[in-house]
Amino acid sequence: MKIIDAHLHLNKNEKFDQLGEQGGPRNDLPSLLREFERLEVAGCVVMGTGRLDEDPCRAGLFNLAGEPDPDHYRYPPQVCFCIGVDPEGLKPGRLERTLADYRRVLACPNCVGFKIYLGYKPYFAYDPIYTPVYELAREFDLTVAYHTGDTASSTGRLRFAHPLAIDEVAVAYPKLRLVICHFGSPWMADAAEVVAKNPNVYTDLSGLAVGRPETADFRGRFSHYVSELSGWLAFAEKWDRVMFGTDWPLVSLEHYIALIASCVPAAHWEQVFYRSALSAYPKLGKILE
Repeated sequence: MKIIDAHLHLNKNEKFDQLGEQGGPRNDLPSLLREFERLEVAGCVVMGTGRLDEDPCRAGLFNLAGEPDPDHYRYPPQVCFCIGVDPEGLKPGRLERTLADYRRVLACPNCVGFKIYLGYKPYFAYDPIYTPVYELAREFDLTVAYHTGDTASSTGRLRFAHPLAIDEVAVAYPKLRLVICHFGSPWMADAAEVVAKNPNVYTDLSGLAVGRPETADFRGRFSHYVSELSGWLAFAEKWDRVMFGTDWPLVSLEHYIALIASCVPAAHWEQVFYRSALSAYPKLGKILE
């Protein structure tokens, strides 16, 4: 079974290094690509490019050899990415420079969209501050992905991360592809409804477990959660807009593939694990197909 991991990270920091050791593979590109080959993962979408010198106006391009590089990149063809959006860079006085930098990064053929961090920043998806990003995504036919649901930090503000806010954007921009990351967990019912209602909205199933979850144990300990996940996926019945993703290095790729496969009917595996990502991120499809 060919697989696309539609949501993972390539940040080099101590926390992610520790998570990689706990889950697997290690938090470095060579280890990841070896695991891709072993597990038949054909490609991936990296969420967020980092910032140069902590400057919200500079999206940065990881050259994957170590440090962010302002002018060059060395991305394997199967490794695509979304630009991480910091709304601080979209404020007056910074906007022009930020958009110019985004355009520079968009020249990278591996750039497939933008990632907006709802909950970590105190703005709803429909806040006018993000309008320039939506207009740029529409101009370049790119996708906008959103963090939704629980935040990894206690300083996050959950009301901004609710998936219902994305319905507003979907209606305002009906031809713009949007992705509800993490299936809105724990608001899976709301995420399912937004996907079911709006033909331009996708969701990924990343970040629903951490570490090395054994399928039988996870399903036993969290039976209600698994039932909700499977039930709302079936309710939406939009398998062509449901994508596999891991949130690696938070979770072992091998264990997470098995867990999600147990929650998705086998008849929809090819769609969820591979085909849906090609539709959600068309530039990825041009690279892999």
